[in-house]
Amino acid sequence: MIRALKMRIYPTAEQQEMIDNTINCCRFIYNHMLSRNIKIYERRREHLSYIGMQNLLPVMKKYIPWLAEADSQALKYACRQLNNAYEKFFGKQAGFPKFKNRKAGIQGYTSTNAKTIHLEPAEGRTYGRVKIPCIGWVDTSEKRELPGRVCYITVKREHGIYFASITYDDDTESVPG
Repeated sequence: MIRALKMRIYPTAEQQEMIDNTINCCRFIYNHMLSRNIKIYERRREHLSYIGMQNLLPVMKKYIPWLAEADSQALKYACRQLNNAYEKFFGKQAGFPKFKNRKAGIQGYTSTNAKTIHLEPAEGRTYGRVKIPCIGWVDTSEKRELPGRVCYITVKREHGIYFASITYDDDTESVPG
């Protein structure tokens, strides 16, 4: 069963800057790919697939060097989110994808590099720690271990407060009751 564990995190000033940079890069990629897709659709009545968008990322990093500072898995996930929005639009399940606003109160990104995501319990310390890809170890309010295999992590900034949500596969059987 897939579960999520949301926790408050306490990043240092440097880590906050890295998180904010990754959030901004993901929003830029989403908006840039949406703009590009709109132009392609106007010309040829088609849109870029997830793979097509993902393959543009290395090229973009060459002429937009600050994109290289962000977590590459998070940038790919931004492309996946846009592709999912297009699939829902064409399947008549949702409206046309909208550009992401820089001034929104809640912003975040998702990293799918599960091998580098770790949660360390608070053994003798006040805080536990979570290892976030490209950010490093960050203090957290969570004091226990995960009971399953990590799938991905979502890092959010909600009105200046930072949270991490680890999605994991809980391999324990639940007893019907």
